[in-house]
Amino acid sequence: MSEKIQKYGGKRTKPYDKSHLYKKHIGNKSEGQGFADLRKQKIKRGYFKLMKKQDKKNQSKETPHGSKGITFDEEHHDEETISDKQVKLKRDKIDKLNRFSKAKEEFQKKKEEEIRKKEEALKEKEARDEALRKYHERKNEKHNKFKLKTSKGQPIMKYRMQDLLQQIQTMKSKEKQ
Repeated sequence: MSEKIQKYGGKRTKPYDKSHLYKKHIGNKSEGQGFADLRKQKIKRGYFKLMKKQDKKNQSKETPHGSKGITFDEEHHDEETISDKQVKLKRDKIDKLNRFSKAKEEFQKKKEEEIRKKEEALKEKEARDEALRKYHERKNEKHNKFKLKTSKGQPIMKYRMQDLLQQIQTMKSKEKQ
């Protein structure tokens, strides 16, 4: 360590100066202090808003309403533009009403469609439930018949034979179709 001190003129200095790497300004976004930038923007907006207000005041003082002379051609042109504007306004109102009524009709159609879909889904669910109920009834009947036994504990074969006969008949009817 003493060699390093002697190398740099006897003073205790660092061998590499890093001061040029440090940022000169603080309060920038990259350091997480973007609030300073936001504050500056707010002040600028306020300034420009004030300038606009002052410009409007100056303009209204310079040219009061009605001081400008209007010629016959301009009056005639103004009347045409006014009537055109009125016609356009009426059309816009009608269009808005039409748009509103169209939107209302579309909404009603969507609502009816949703109601219809719900009803169909409800009917399908009821049909499914009914089919399941019938299936479980038949299954339980079949099970109850098959579990019957004689006094000696042997299963009663009559019901099993009837079931086999029924299965064969359904298979034959399916083959014919």
